[in-house]
Amino acid sequence: MYSLVKPASPDNIALAAEYLKEGKIVAFPTETVYGIATLAGNNAAVSRIYAVKFRSGEVPLQVICEDLLQAEKIGEFDLRARKIAEKLWPGPLTIVVKSKNSPLISDIISAGRGTVGLRVPDHPVAFNLVKASGGPIAASSANISGKKSPITAREVADSLGQKVSLILDGGRCSVGVSSTVIDLSERFDVLREGVIKRRQIEEILAD
Repeated sequence: MYSLVKPASPDNIALAAEYLKEGKIVAFPTETVYGIATLAGNNAAVSRIYAVKFRSGEVPLQVICEDLLQAEKIGEFDLRARKIAEKLWPGPLTIVVKSKNSPLISDIISAGRGTVGLRVPDHPVAFNLVKASGGPIAASSANISGKKSPITAREVADSLGQKVSLILDGGRCSVGVSSTVIDLSERFDVLREGVIKRRQIEEILAD
C-alpha cells in the first residue's frame, strides 16, 4: 500500500489531477491534515468518497477552491463572508455559506442542506492540485469516519490503503488539526474550532 505514496512533485501532481478528471480519488496534503478528493462536479466520484470513509450521506463534504473568486461561483458570499475570506484565506478555515446550486459541484456534497462549506488551503500542493484539475474539488479528511485525521502520507496509507488511487506526499502537515468551520449562511456560528479561534473571527467581523 505504500507504493501508492508518491512525492508531491509537479509530475505527480499532474498525474493526480488526471486521476481526478477520470473520477478517481486521490489523497493530498493541506496545512491542516491530509485529505481525499475528487472533482466536485462528478456525482459518482463524490459518492465514492462517502463509501471510502464509511461516512453517512447526511454529513456534507467541503469544497476546496483555488481562490475566493472560484469560491464565489459556488457559494453566496455576503459582506461578512467576503470580509472573513479576504482576511483569513488562504488558511485553515472552512466557511459555510448558502449554495448557488452551481454545476461546478454535485448536489450530494451539501447533503440536502442548501449550504456549502468552502476552503482555500494555505498549501502549495493543494493549490496546484486544484489548479491542475481545472475545477474545485470535493474533499474530506483522509481517514475512516470517526478515526484520527492523518497528518502524514504514511498515515493515509495505513488508514485507507488501496481505497485511493494515489497519495501525494507533501510531508507532515504544519498545523496538524482540522480546519476551523464557521457558518455564515445565516447567523454567525462556529461549528468546529481549530487553530483559528472564535474571538479572532469576531474581531474581524466587528472591525
